[in-house]
Amino acid sequence: MKLTREDVLHIARLARLGLTESELEKFSEQLSNILENFEILQQVDTADIPPTAQSITLPLLGMLFQHGSYPEVISILLGGVG
Repeated sequence: MKLTREDVLHIARLARLGLTESELEKFSEQLSNILENFEILQQVDTADIPPTAQSITLPLLGMLFQHGSYPEVISILLGGVG
């Protein structure tokens, strides 16, 4: 889905953002690409995929509580020392 300049200006106004012309062009292209990717994803057959009940696994949640911060957990998951 290709966003028009007016679409991006409307989004910017809703977000209370002031955009320069170069930002307007840049964000128009980036937002259009994001929407095009969602259009592609909507074509994927997910009928046999069960819904997800949680976005974080319980072991990862336990690590978060034990170590206290996401950066530490990410470091551990990437092989760093905890």
